[in-house]
Amino acid sequence: MLGKVLLYSSLKRRQGLAGSNDGTVSVELALITIFLATLAVGSFDMARFGIEKVRVTNAARAGAQYAIHADDAELDTTAIEQAVRDDADDDANELTVTVGAPYCSCPGAGVLSCSSTCADGLYAPEYVDVTVQGQIDFLFDYPGLPPNFPISATSNMRLR
Repeated sequence: MLGKVLLYSSLKRRQGLAGSNDGTVSVELALITIFLATLAVGSFDMARFGIEKVRVTNAARAGAQYAIHADDAELDTTAIEQAVRDDADDDANELTVTVGAPYCSCPGAGVLSCSSTCADGLYAPEYVDVTVQGQIDFLFDYPGLPPNFPISATSNMRLR
């Protein structure tokens, strides 16, 4: 019996750290921390993308709304572009703004002459398109994604 106890304790000493569970929690914590940090950084970049998409969309809408309220018959594209930049807080001119030429359209008929009448007997309504383009630069490089991502929004509103 004493021989078995001595043999058992001798084997236990030879195993050393290989048979011990000491430090397992530290290793698991290190692995999970790396995973959670990567997930947090990716979430931060995706949140920035969402915020930028909302900013570009709202700026396009503001430009179209400015076009609606303009008093003159001709569209002042410079003033519309400035309204877009003011709404987006784009002091560095990072956004590309395109104001389309006004056009008239009837439901289901496509683009018509503005002197045309629709099927209901009324004149064709006049519309304008405002397109805003920008991009977001990611903080880190992600496999399979470019370092920057384009963002675009178009707002279409009826003028008259």
